[in-house]
Amino acid sequence: MAERSVLTPEAHNLVSMIVVSFATLAGQTERAERWAKDVRSRRADATRQMFLEAFPFKDPQWRARIDASLDAHGF
Repeated sequence: MAERSVLTPEAHNLVSMIVVSFATLAGQTERAERWAKDVRSRRADATRQMFLEAFPFKDPQWRARIDASLDAHGF
């Protein structure tokens, strides 16, 4: 579902970051890296802090997993 959203014209770079995170958590490293490149092509200064401010996960364990998944791709 998230990946389909990314493919819509003018999709926001944060949507691509959702795919990066979820693909990483699912063990789909190549797919995650492909979308990480997409994020960087849209917004070179994208950071996981920007993502976590836009999507403020309340559960600390879930937030840590998301943070680590984005960190793994250099955000």
